Amino acid sequence: MIEVGKSYDAEELAKLCGQEEDERYGHHAFVGERATVIAQDEGNGVVKVVQIISQTPVCPSCGEKIDTIHTSRTINLIHKDGKWLEEQADHYCISQCPACSEELSPEELDLMGVPNEIR
Repeated sequence: MIEVGKSYDAEELAKLCGQEEDERYGHHAFVGERATVIAQDEGNGVVKVVQIISQTPVCPSCGEKIDTIHTSRTINLIHKDGKWLEEQADHYCISQCPACSEELSPEELDLMGVPNEIR
């Protein structure tokens, strides 16, 4: 994932954005299918990201674009007062990439912008 304040080789940043280096708009705006960022030229082909306009979530394990995250949580079905009820066993929830099935850590979910409220 691209990070604000981090320096990148201009060619590397262009690839991370989903375009070739020669398709950059000058030395400051990188507009691609995976990300659009504003960067400051630091010289010698190195640029520093100043702002991320948009960035497509990408799996940190396999690099595939993610528009869905598979989740599962542990519940128990309990029989109480003549009815079956759902009881959450714990607050542990597994989040996985749909492409490679690797588990996504809370820190990786943070980087992809998944709010805590829906995890």
